[in-house]
Amino acid sequence: MTPEQYKAIRETLLRASAFESDQSLRAVFADPRLQPWRHNVPQAGNPAGRVSAVMAYLHDRRNTQGQNALALLLAVLGEQESGELWMALMALADELDPAVVAASPAAPAKLVRQHAAPQSLPDPPPAEPADPYTTFDLHISPGGHVVASSIQGNASADISTDVPAGITAAVEQVEQRTTNAAILRQLGAALYDWLFPPAIHTHFYATEAVARQEGLKLRVRMRVEPPSIAALPLEFLYWRERGHFLAVDPRTSVSRYLQVGLPPGRVRRRDGPLHMLAIISDPTDLPRVDPDQFEEIIMGALAGPLEAGQLTVHTVKKATRREITGALLRRKPDIVQFIGHGDYKDGVATIALVDQFSGASWLLDDERFVGLFAGHDDNLGLVSLATCESATSDDPQGFAGLAPRLQQRGLPAVLAMQYKVKMGTARVVLEEFYAAVAARKPIDFAIQQARNAVALDFGLDNREFATPVLYLRAEDGHIF
Repeated sequence: MTPEQYKAIRETLLRASAFESDQSLRAVFADPRLQPWRHNVPQAGNPAGRVSAVMAYLHDRRNTQGQNALALLLAVLGEQESGELWMALMALADELDPAVVAASPAAPAKLVRQHAAPQSLPDPPPAEPADPYTTFDLHISPGGHVVASSIQGNASADISTDVPAGITAAVEQVEQRTTNAAILRQLGAALYDWLFPPAIHTHFYATEAVARQEGLKLRVRMRVEPPSIAALPLEFLYWRERGHFLAVDPRTSVSRYLQVGLPPGRVRRRDGPLHMLAIISDPTDLPRVDPDQFEEIIMGALAGPLEAGQLTVHTVKKATRREITGALLRRKPDIVQFIGHGDYKDGVATIALVDQFSGASWLLDDERFVGLFAGHDDNLGLVSLATCESATSDDPQGFAGLAPRLQQRGLPAVLAMQYKVKMGTARVVLEEFYAAVAARKPIDFAIQQARNAVALDFGLDNREFATPVLYLRAEDGHIF
């Protein structure tokens, strides 16, 4: 890009209404042509800052067909504008990458050149593999023996399973919502230093370097057996050298992994839309979880995949055994999304459904909860458990305690919220996570996209981005 082109593009983008707010700019990136960059859209306090940041971010990026990302943005914006601004945007896109404009349905006729000589155009680069990942497995045994495994081989070390006092104090601050960005970075760095001692860190660094060199993403799978460590918010892991939390790095996915293969046929490749059963539990003896309000949140957040025909949703707003089992029989869901109350006492995790006679809470432990799905789980690949801040008396750790038990009992993937989430966070997680799931992305990829979106929207000075915890059994992250 020449200085003259840069100036012209900048001045033209400043006239586009999309740069008036971060929200309007993100909406533009919902276009399928801009999907590869949707989850890292820069933010700024004013239109000029947004234009500069977006140009810096996109100018040297290309999609798998070799098309320039900035030219694609100009073309997409051109299709949304009219008159002279439309012509200016399309002309600039044509200068950067004529093939982008030639493929645009809104291209002015005079700009659609005769690309009848394909020999004059470079061959597109080969398509990327479906899942361009390399894996880093971290296993911590009950006694504190740590083994790291990757394409670089293995490394091992021993650590104490006693939680350092500084980590305990920081976790208490997280639970009380009295943190800031510095505290969370310190917590994440302390977790990393403890769980990634020198031999493990060196191995991780080498694995990540190879991934970068080969253009691969890094899949971090943690199998943590000591209860004292598994109970910690490991999604705050912070890598000082790179200056980022692993859980929001778009080139890295982080999950808790059960190294037990899925039985043959357990992963189903459904050709049509995925079916979700949304269960909203509102017992009369617990703080209100308004079924109508949460149904509205769910349907609004999933509007994209619903309109695209990628997903269907059926809501159970009276979460009794009869209503749930009836819906399971009729709907045969691929996904169960539960919103309600959980509890965790004396090592026992429970979930609160509704007694069909009294309307009060009906508490189920992990075995009985899984039993609800017996005979109805041929397609069931994912259970997601969430509670919001409006449910002030429940203990979300109940979900964090229940999730690995559900996974161990055969479910391919379980997503749980280790803290109560704000309404805004819930909307973003639902929207971003299920958009990726409905597009058949790996589940760990999907939750990483959701965490990153939460971090972009709400910042890194609070616990929201690290609240979702994924428990996974599928090696490649594919469960649908």
